Amino acid sequence: MKSLKRKWPKLQWMPKREDYSSTRSFNNAWEYFAELLAVVKDNNHPKFNDYYEIAIKNGMNEAVFEKKLKELSEIKQSFIKG
Repeated sequence: MKSLKRKWPKLQWMPKREDYSSTRSFNNAWEYFAELLAVVKDNNHPKFNDYYEIAIKNGMNEAVFEKKLKELSEIKQSFIKG
């Protein structure tokens, strides 16, 4: 978590919709951030809201985040059942 806290505000470039030919491509570019955010939220990190707002403000689709949060939950459940 410390590395995320240090690196997130220093990002110089974030995906911009106009750089992609489709919404799907644009959302795929945000999947990495959404995966990080899902882990941050799952761990109840106090800075989650700040990171989430930065991503949404810069164009991340909320659906991408929700998808990654659901995937994380399913993975966790598979370990519990296993």
